[in-house]
Amino acid sequence: MKVSYKKFEEMAKDAFYRIPSEFRDRLDNIDIVVAERPEAEFFKERRFSLRNLLGLYCGVPLRRRGIFYSNVLSDRIILYKDNIESRCKNEEELKRKIEDVLLHEIGHYFGLSEKELRSLEKGTK
Repeated sequence: MKVSYKKFEEMAKDAFYRIPSEFRDRLDNIDIVVAERPEAEFFKERRFSLRNLLGLYCGVPLRRRGIFYSNVLSDRIILYKDNIESRCKNEEELKRKIEDVLLHEIGHYFGLSEKELRSLEKGTK
């Protein structure tokens, strides 16, 4: 399922505003961006397929921020458009997948590990 870059951004924005306000309001110093696909050069030392990477959180998780956390660049959540689209058959699936990936990466922002997030995700399906 392919959509325009602009449409994908709109869907991501809508997904963001569907996040409960008690979580959304705690997000601070974070940008959510869309990229077509992961940059191979950036991930050359990773041991996984870049086609499987749907999103990425880059930053200092909330749990690890100390009293000296200030004057830093914004954290980022990157949503990889091509990889997410490749897993969806229609627009409704695409909306759900964007929301799932965004929530997963926000979980990393709050300090949850990959293992903790996978466990939570299994419990909701």
